[in-house]
This record gives sequence, structure tokens and C-alpha cells, in this order.
Amino acid sequence: MILIFAVLILLLFLYSFAEKKMLVTKEYILSSNKLGAKGKDRAIVVLADLHNNTFGKNNSRLIKKIDQISPDYILIAGDLITKRQPCSKSHGFSLLQDLLKKYSIYYGYGNHEQYFQMDFRDGTDQHEEASQLYRDWMEYKRALESMGVKFLDNESVTLPEDNLKITGLTIDRDFFSRGRVQEFPKNYINSLVGDSDSKRYQILLAHNPVYFHEYCSWGADLTLSGHVHGGLVRLPLIGGLISPQVRLFPKYSEGSFTKEGKTMVVSRGLGSHSCMIRIFNPPELVIIRLNRED
Repeated sequence: MILIFAVLILLLFLYSFAEKKMLVTKEYILSSNKLGAKGKDRAIVVLADLHNNTFGKNNSRLIKKIDQISPDYILIAGDLITKRQPCSKSHGFSLLQDLLKKYSIYYGYGNHEQYFQMDFRDGTDQHEEASQLYRDWMEYKRALESMGVKFLDNESVTLPEDNLKITGLTIDRDFFSRGRVQEFPKNYINSLVGDSDSKRYQILLAHNPVYFHEYCSWGADLTLSGHVHGGLVRLPLIGGLISPQVRLFPKYSEGSFTKEGKTMVVSRGLGSHSCMIRIFNPPELVIIRLNRED
């Protein structure tokens, strides 16, 4: 029995390794009377939790899928890179280099981007490896900005032609801590990014989906999240098994959720990091199609 159990565990890990190179797409169609001209559909590709994963040489399979969609915008919902790993020559960097030749890209932070941005932002860390990682992050960011990526670190951009406003929310890393879910202080989101835009279709890039209620209360028409990696292992009729904050059966592990006329879409993510497994949970490329509704 011990041998059989060991073989089954080995097979699951081998399957998990193979599954990480699978790639599926999931499409959501949303409508709003706030959007621009009627009849002009907008396609958005959401990249979340790539963690430097690759799909084919130089991410050729991923790029091919994105080209088939031909999106109006690419929105990053965090964790394109992985903490403690150099990012200026990463697979995530080269992917954006290729995509920037064709698409507009807006980059919201995940907790892994925040690892570089917050822990070493003053450049005074005495540990040489940490200081080098910070310098590498700054090189990564400057290079992508020079090529046209718009980083939204508690910042917003308005796209008047489509009557869209895109806001990237960077919350404190304490809100990603393992264990209990910490509550946002009153008006916390407003203190970081200001008020939402009620006259435009307000998109919020908010990596951690746990705070969906707070995102709705702030005024996000559409929140795009990731972080939970689909719950790592997905079980029939149950869904995701565990969150990165080590909470069983997370409520928001993947899919679309609605509350008071507002929507959150949670990506299962495109990769993994450290020793995280994926079982019955293939990497996912999310597509959002927005239509005007009168």
C-alpha cells in the first residue's frame, strides 16, 4: 500500500509538471452603457501570475493565442515576474517586448512586483543580492516604460475613445500575509488611488481578489484579479483547494463574480512559482469582451 501510494504521488507530480505547460483560454462577455460607441466591441487580454513561465520557445504559443484574439488592450493583473529572481532578462520581459510591437499594455502590480518595489525602493539594503535585485527591477521597469508599457502603481489612465478608466491598485504587502485576512481601513483604496470615475467604465487591476466587496464599494465596474492560482488543485463540484494565504477552499479562486451590478474576473493564472503544484488546473489566458449596452 505504501508503494502504491508513493507511485500515485509521483504520478500526480509528473502530471502537475506537464499540466503547467498546457494553455487554455476563458472568455467573458460584459456589457455596460458607460462604454464608448455602440457596435464597437473591445477585446482585452488579461495576463496574470505568469511567474516567468513559458509556452513554447520565447512564449511562441502564448503569443500566437494572443494574436488570434488581436486585443485592443493587454492588462496585467500582477505577478508577471517572480520575487528573488532577476526580471530584466526574464521570460516575462521578453514576452512584453514582443507584445509591445502590436498592443497597448497596462501593468498593475502583484505582490511579487511589490517585493521589489517596496522592500528595496530606497536602495539602502546592505545585502548585496537584495540591492542587485532592486537595481535589476528598476532596469526592468525603465526599459519597459521606454518601450511603451504603462505601469499603474496606484495610478490611473483614461482612454477617452472607449470611455474607459483603468486603475492599478497596489496595496500593502501585509494584505497578502498568510493566515487571517486583514480588513482594509476605512477609505483605504481612496487614500491610495483617489475616487473612482462614475462617468466612465472603471476597471480596477487588483491582484488579490479577497477584497471584492471593498473594490465594489470603491466603484470598480470591473475588477481583474489573480493571485490564487486557481486554488492550486481543483476538485469537481468543490473548486480550488487552497489559497496562497493558506486558506482552504477560497471563495474567489477563479471565474466571474457579480455584486450590485459590478463584476470581478479572477484568472487562474499562467504559471506557478517555488514548489507550487497545479493539478486539474491548467494555466489560463483570460479574454474580456466589452460591449456597449443602451
